Amino acid sequence: MGYDPNGTNGNDRRFYEDPRTRVAAPEETRALADFVCGYLRYADLPVRSVLDMGCGMGAWKNEIARHFPAAGYTGVEYSAYLCERFGWKPGSVDEFRSRTKFDLVICQDVLQYLADRRAAKAISNLASLCAGAMYFAVLTKKDWTENCDQALTDGTGYQRGGDWYRKRLRKHFINAGGGVFFRRGAGAVICGARHKHFGHEPSGLRRELACHGDCSVERVRSVRRRERWQVNIDHCP
Repeated sequence: MGYDPNGTNGNDRRFYEDPRTRVAAPEETRALADFVCGYLRYADLPVRSVLDMGCGMGAWKNEIARHFPAAGYTGVEYSAYLCERFGWKPGSVDEFRSRTKFDLVICQDVLQYLADRRAAKAISNLASLCAGAMYFAVLTKKDWTENCDQALTDGTGYQRGGDWYRKRLRKHFINAGGGVFFRRGAGAVICGARHKHFGHEPSGLRRELACHGDCSVERVRSVRRRERWQVNIDHCP
């Protein structure tokens, strides 16, 4: 977020190191990682490889090691200064290529720094790199005006509406809520989720799964012989 490729503008210290002005404290990253990684386990998606696109100072690296100790972590960063400092792979979110796909792709607060054409290309590129799930967060126009603390947020870049991102993400991903997106065809399963075609109550999932169409839904029994609904979200349009 807001990094100078040469590391000379002080944004790395302002937004990430200085406790008085940093955008996220370590405990906030830990809580976010608990949610995202817990959600993936709940959805039965294995995580053996992680790509952190625009990884900055690597806030996710230790969290991934904590939740998935056997998973390989790859950090990619545009800033030459940060690549030299932390050892990340150099690359941009719209052009980075890999011979292998990753079970989890993380792209947090990156795309707002790209113009429309490059941002759209980046979403397609993220999809090509993702085999399972993606955690995606971006500063939108509404976030800037209504939700964020502007004194602690880098407002430079391109402030687009949320619909702009949703339209392009929908081609490749299922929006599972909370910034978690499942790659279409990944085989993610959500159990106990409220589904708009059925009137049952959710068990353990706070957010309603947004689904618009016919989904493959079957009744299954848990290990405790409790009946529950299993929703295969690959069949959601």
